[in-house]
Amino acid sequence: LDSLSKLVDRSMIYTRENAAQSMRYNMLETLRQFAGKVVQTRKEDGDLRKKHLKYFLSIVEDAYEEQFEAQSKWLILLTIEQDNLLAALAWSSKYSTSAFIKLIAKLSWYWIIKSQYQTCKENHEKAISLSTQDNEDKARLLYGMGINLFYFGEAVRAAALCEESVKIWRRKKNPIELATTLAYLGYIHQVFHKNNVTGFAYSEEALAIARKIDKPGIINHCLYYYCSSLVHSKQFVQAIPYVEELLISSEKLNQPWGIMIARHLHSDCALGTNDYIETEKRYSLGIRTGVKYGSDWFQFIDMQGVAFALSAQSRWAKCIRLNAASVEKARSIGMNTRGLFEFWDEWIDTYIEGAKEQVGEELAKKYEEEGIAMEFETAVEYALDFEKD
Repeated sequence: LDSLSKLVDRSMIYTRENAAQSMRYNMLETLRQFAGKVVQTRKEDGDLRKKHLKYFLSIVEDAYEEQFEAQSKWLILLTIEQDNLLAALAWSSKYSTSAFIKLIAKLSWYWIIKSQYQTCKENHEKAISLSTQDNEDKARLLYGMGINLFYFGEAVRAAALCEESVKIWRRKKNPIELATTLAYLGYIHQVFHKNNVTGFAYSEEALAIARKIDKPGIINHCLYYYCSSLVHSKQFVQAIPYVEELLISSEKLNQPWGIMIARHLHSDCALGTNDYIETEKRYSLGIRTGVKYGSDWFQFIDMQGVAFALSAQSRWAKCIRLNAASVEKARSIGMNTRGLFEFWDEWIDTYIEGAKEQVGEELAKKYEEEGIAMEFETAVEYALDFEKD
């Protein structure tokens, strides 16, 4: 610490407080480059990279183990360390295949919550191609890739990967990982393959295992996929008590992903039961929550939800503008709001296409162009202003 303080005094290292309210020490880029060359000249680079990789792999492993119980804490820390994580990934991809695979296998949950879908997909494709053994890391890779593929509309492949992951976890007799994967697999079967019997059987098995383990975070994880299955099968009234339980437990755990999903599903239930004023309020809260936790997904999908509610209130212009802004935001990260869920596509047809028919082709085009031209942050402010338009 004394040496570090002297370097700070000489302005060779500077300090700043990070999001976790702790001190961060940084080096000027010119000094970093010079130091890097010295290290390479002394042939010390490999040893330092190994130490760096070992340290950040341990952080990733701790985060993975606590992803449900201490999610908020680890989201903050992993975001702060994102550049270090990418550096560890880049080096391990060339010099340590096993560490590279382990990093990818245990980072997918973070990338998905932070809407870094393309990063997740590219790394998983590479890691799966390098993984030759049906071990625990392979099972995690398959599950992580399966979740990520949902956001690209590849439900068939997602289910196949998760089925393979479940087989490995059953052999390994790991109840926590088995429950985690079964919960998502049940959701995939129910929502995308319309197989209610298989889907809910997996979901109920996952919940039963989670309750037996008695870990609140795992129970919460299984619960939000069960709630999603109910909502996607349009069982809105039946879903409401489960969704409300999910929101309470997610807030108690301070689990951002559970909170965002619960608020989104709560909004879906309001729309599904034709309470349009409440729908607008709930989806707006969903947008705020997405902004708070840095999720692009919940920002743009809940913005489209607000557009649905506005259409049902005959507020056509604002509806079309916000929908266009939402779709444009999704496209900017390689996604599409249509084609993900059958019931959501039906709402797009009913509320968005219905609004366009009401105003006519010329006005609809004008409002769409105005929505696309908005900065997304401006569109968020516009969506949250209940009195405007």
